[in-house]
Amino acid sequence: MRALLFAELRRLVGRNGGVRLFQDVAVIAYGDLWEQKIRQELNQSSFLVPILTPDFFQSPWCCKEVEIFRARETLLGRDNLIFPIVWMNLALVEPDDPNQVVSKPVWDRLREIQQADLTEWRHHPLETTVEVRQLLARLAEHIVGTLRRRVAPPPPPPPQPKPAWASAIGTDQFGEWADIAVPAANGSVVTQRLRAIPAGKFRMGSPDSEEGRFNNEGPVHGVDIRQSFWLFDTPCTQELWQAVMGENPSGFVGPKRPVENVNIEDTTAFLTTLDRLVPGLGLSLPSEAQWEYACRAGTTGATYAKSGQYLDDIAWYDNRGGETTKDVKVKAPNDWGLYDMLGNVGEWCADGWVGNYNGAPTNGIAHPAAGSADRVVRGGAWSFNWRYIRAAGRIKCESSARINFVGFRCARFRTGD
Repeated sequence: MRALLFAELRRLVGRNGGVRLFQDVAVIAYGDLWEQKIRQELNQSSFLVPILTPDFFQSPWCCKEVEIFRARETLLGRDNLIFPIVWMNLALVEPDDPNQVVSKPVWDRLREIQQADLTEWRHHPLETTVEVRQLLARLAEHIVGTLRRRVAPPPPPPPQPKPAWASAIGTDQFGEWADIAVPAANGSVVTQRLRAIPAGKFRMGSPDSEEGRFNNEGPVHGVDIRQSFWLFDTPCTQELWQAVMGENPSGFVGPKRPVENVNIEDTTAFLTTLDRLVPGLGLSLPSEAQWEYACRAGTTGATYAKSGQYLDDIAWYDNRGGETTKDVKVKAPNDWGLYDMLGNVGEWCADGWVGNYNGAPTNGIAHPAAGSADRVVRGGAWSFNWRYIRAAGRIKCESSARINFVGFRCARFRTGD
């Protein structure tokens, strides 16, 4: 069936038309990470053809694939890129029985979409059954027609006036940016770029199925970031810290390296001093919900690595660059133009530490964690192994600790700019 449909698609768009079939069972190589490979492929896919059987709805992974692709549909601004084929009679399936349907939302969505029904020909030789070939040809035509009906992009937003605190603003392939300029003691000017992080919703934390997860990363819960915000595109560098504070506490010295050996009190003093130097700037530490949302940049996997990228392409970790930090902006950024969100140095967040997300805020604000002397640190670091170098990874540190693997990056709420 898959081969017949693929042949029809190739016939319609031509052999050089860019159609490539991904079938998980057949394509994933021995030794590949199953979940990572499927997520990579689904996050590049143009459409999804689930073949519906009772076993499909009993499979957590089949339902998970639909959920992953539904998230991609949302990012594409579409809701019509799933084309179900019914292969076995579903009339006897009880959708409210969790032993028969592991995801009721997936069942409801797939059953409300118009389907290609092949149940009556299931025991016939498909290659020689005229009705089957005709039905698959119509389905292929519908898929190609749907993909060619482009969704009109939203009109570009009106140009924003330059905020008083910014030295320059602009837009590039990652979106809006704004620079701040801070005079240094040697007469030079240190420039730091901030990226505009759009408002949106995401699923925070890691599912039980994520390889390498820790128990403090759950339960997974929805978070609504209702207000866009600005975020440094790198961890605070030593040259920026020195321009603001007049000294450099870092153990691994280099102007373009992240500052480290700074605790929460030091970081607060930096923010206060920088606000005096750049009036109206009003920086703070991000909440860990804002941090994870910005790190993911619309992705749903363990990291923001794109297809064809490895963890080494986006992060310094596990002493792979030596037992030291590295200059920022050497590794690849995420889709929102943020560098070193994973690895290099961990980053202080505004939240007090709690051991799980039970009762966590769902609006993106920091968790107060009354009475806790510990703070959340995100992103892993140069010396951490791969388990910590994930979007959901989190550790606790005493707020008074000055450590050579912890730095920070700054955020600014967009309240009129």
